[in-house]
Amino acid sequence: MESSTTRNKVEARRIESWLHSQIAELGTTNIAKVAGVNKSTVSPLAGKSAAEHVATAGHPDF
Repeated sequence: MESSTTRNKVEARRIESWLHSQIAELGTTNIAKVAGVNKSTVSPLAGKSAAEHVATAGHPDF
């Protein structure tokens, strides 16, 4: 059986992930607006799925 501590940590990670996504989306939107381009042009996820982006984040070969 899962403990409340484990559930709290999992929920905290889920919230943190959502918050990072919201911050990234806001930043991408603002950069695109200033540059006068579509936000997909400046998106760090352009050409990758979200799962691929997470899997390769910080890896020097990607």
